Amino acid sequence: MKKFLSPFKLFVSNLKFVYKEGTKIEKIVATSWGIFLILLLLLSYTQADLGLVISRVPWLYAIERQFQYIGYFNRPLSTFLFCLMVIVFFSLYLYTLRIIHLRKISFPLIVTLIGLTAIILTFSYNMLSYDLFNYIFDARILTYYHQNPYLHKAQDYPHDPMLGFMRWTNRTYAQAYGPLWLLITLPFSFVGMHIFILTFYLFKILMTSAYLGTVFYLYKILDKLYQSKKSLGIVLFALNPLVVLESLVSSHNDIVMMFFAVFGFYLLINKRFWWAVLLLIASALIKYATIVLLPIFIWIYFIQKKGKDSIPFYLLNMMVIFMIGAITLAIFRTEFQPWYLMYVVTFLPLLQNKYLKGFIVLLTFLAQLTYLPYLFTGLWSSFWFIDQELAYMYIMIAASVIGGLYSLKQIYNAVVKP
Repeated sequence: MKKFLSPFKLFVSNLKFVYKEGTKIEKIVATSWGIFLILLLLLSYTQADLGLVISRVPWLYAIERQFQYIGYFNRPLSTFLFCLMVIVFFSLYLYTLRIIHLRKISFPLIVTLIGLTAIILTFSYNMLSYDLFNYIFDARILTYYHQNPYLHKAQDYPHDPMLGFMRWTNRTYAQAYGPLWLLITLPFSFVGMHIFILTFYLFKILMTSAYLGTVFYLYKILDKLYQSKKSLGIVLFALNPLVVLESLVSSHNDIVMMFFAVFGFYLLINKRFWWAVLLLIASALIKYATIVLLPIFIWIYFIQKKGKDSIPFYLLNMMVIFMIGAITLAIFRTEFQPWYLMYVVTFLPLLQNKYLKGFIVLLTFLAQLTYLPYLFTGLWSSFWFIDQELAYMYIMIAASVIGGLYSLKQIYNAVVKP
């Protein structure tokens, strides 16, 4: 139990340090983030589905309906608030990166900001995505109905109350995710005892745990490869608004996939190749995107076999480029989704090119704005939404081609040239 609570104790001790011994600017930054995160938590509940009753306590139910009124019946205000939230979020993010670069804040503040983000947003509503409900129901088919989610779909159970606030009920599990994801979610479904609100927050805790695990192993990777820039690198990923919104708020299982991939890469650079490959395969058995990293893992293994400890920078750059390629393939298979950019942002701290870093951060900002047409119209199929989807598809294709050529050039310079 003590080991389980140790991350929370670490957060509390760093929070106390910031407010007792931290500088004025550190206290202002911590307070600003805290206030913003609470407001984001509240904003998320404006998108709570009209068919979902979160609490039957009369006064809480009345508040819930007021929030839903903003989200569904005052769409101009809802759109404005979301747009303002994205702008403020990115402003805080960029300012935090700036003062870290200038060495004006200490590491305890970074731990505090990540801890505040994880704890507060664990209790947020999965705004702008219904995927979390699908995860819950896929496991429910097995744990409650004792049937096979590979053969049955949500719409086969028309009397289940969850169908009142779900989408995409006409697909089987095999059409969406790999087999490992189902195995991971089954214990949470059992422990939830088919009580929706309990199961809902258990699944949210799962996503938060994956987020914190990814942050932890990414930090250890940076500590080994880029020790002088590890603080900047970890914030570049952990507090990126797209990462926070899509993993902690909307709760996409892509963050669990990326956790296994990052953990695997950490083991790889510590010369534990077979365990690294096993974890990469586990990652791909959740969603298949990370399997594109396998050639790089093998390449690094052969470099290590030659007795070299350092990993060439071009291979680290190629990890980002390969994940851009994975996004491009996903777009052709389905369509562009903003959370796909997590595949790239996770490895962004390993990139050497600051201009490419800046471009990808800009893309994450623009990706969040693709939600605005839906918020304003209530329709995913609006003209403006489709137009932005096409724009992102062309950007990803172009990035894949340019990235591929860039990789070939780096390989040529490092391997072919004397």
